[in-house]
Amino acid sequence: MAKISVLVGTVYGSEKALSEQLIAKIHSEGHEAEVLHEYSVEAIKQSHVLLCVTSTTGQGEIPDDLAPLIEQLQRLQPSLTTKRFAVIGLGDSSYGETFCGAGRQVDKVFEQLSAQRILPRLEIDACEYFEPDKPALVWLKTFLQQLAG
Repeated sequence: MAKISVLVGTVYGSEKALSEQLIAKIHSEGHEAEVLHEYSVEAIKQSHVLLCVTSTTGQGEIPDDLAPLIEQLQRLQPSLTTKRFAVIGLGDSSYGETFCGAGRQVDKVFEQLSAQRILPRLEIDACEYFEPDKPALVWLKTFLQQLAG
């Protein structure tokens, strides 16, 4: 059984709703999961498995609720070699190069800090999926299988 810490980056709240659906599914599969309420390097160090669900804002930026943590991780450069992670990025492909920019940045930071990627980043395109839970729940099944394996 894994304990998963969920990080949510959101502007309008849809990523929070998606993370709650994912957490419910994780619980139904016998694992523990909760949204981290304190975004700090110390909270990250206490976590074993990190799942980040984030939208992109502006010109490919990380939402304001998640940005300070990512900036702190970049500045302090803690070793995350014992941490496992995965990222779900939500965006709109009509924005071109900045599509899912926040998810890509978060993914890169965890990789640079030597965290172990569980699965390739999932990028959900709002132009393709009106309801992001459908591709996210399919992806989550593989995510949970990888944790068990």
